[in-house]
Amino acid sequence: MKLSRNLLAMVLLSFTVLGATPVFAQLNDDLIEQAILSGGEPLQQAFEAADRGEWHKAAKLFPPLAEQGNVGAQFMLAAMFNEGMGVKQDFQQAAKWYAKAAEQGLAEAQFSLANAYHEGKGVKQDDFQAFKWTQKAAEQGLAKAQYFLALSYYRGEGVAQDYVLAAKWFEKAAKQGEADAQYNLALMYAQGQGRKQDNRQAVKWFQAAAEQGEADAQYDLAMMYHQGNGVAQDYQQARKWLKKSAEQGNELALVALGGYYLEGFGVPKDQQKAKAYFAQACEAGADMGCRMGMELEEK
Repeated sequence: MKLSRNLLAMVLLSFTVLGATPVFAQLNDDLIEQAILSGGEPLQQAFEAADRGEWHKAAKLFPPLAEQGNVGAQFMLAAMFNEGMGVKQDFQQAAKWYAKAAEQGLAEAQFSLANAYHEGKGVKQDDFQAFKWTQKAAEQGLAKAQYFLALSYYRGEGVAQDYVLAAKWFEKAAKQGEADAQYNLALMYAQGQGRKQDNRQAVKWFQAAAEQGEADAQYDLAMMYHQGNGVAQDYQQARKWLKKSAEQGNELALVALGGYYLEGFGVPKDQQKAKAYFAQACEAGADMGCRMGMELEEK
């Protein structure tokens, strides 16, 4: 039975809504559509049961389909075992079914299997196997896998440390919008690791990550504006990004804002505001904030 366009749209929409559910958070629309259309009516019924939250029913419908080799069913069954949805949580069973789907080339399953090896969940911890499956998923274009593959090269986990390859894979993930990858790529450009040192490129990628709400990137972007590295010096832009970072509790940003009002960088000097920011930084655990606050009190 072919799924009708209306029903397919309904299922995809409901899965998007259910994206907060751990099982469905790992899925994408292409995988769902492919799985449903290739599995016929039985798989459609299994997905519909899961869609309604009838996990125990879904747990009866997915296994025979998974045994028959349907990659979508294998992945769903693995995810259900991993999260304990409709079945008793069982990391060994999760790893088993992730492996079956991974062997069929499903990138999401390959990445999930890599995570299992990295964490030793259901399988013996193995950095090499984690790297192997992360690489397979990354080569298929899965952004999260590309990011973690870059980390493996950067840290030398499961493979020889290689900053050039780390930067290569950070960039691939960064271009797909992975904020952490954008931030790490910016750092590599700023420090000249794996890429020729380039402050303009660093600013570009700090900005990309900062605009996605990455607090550390917001702080580092502010510092680039403050110092005029890779961009024209602009205290207003620096303060703007410091405030965004500080609003997320970044200790360094709170200290820097205190310094802005203490020294009058682009704003009138204001010791009361400086004290307030130093106090917030101190409360957040920044020793510099505590020291600066105490020095102001003594004056």
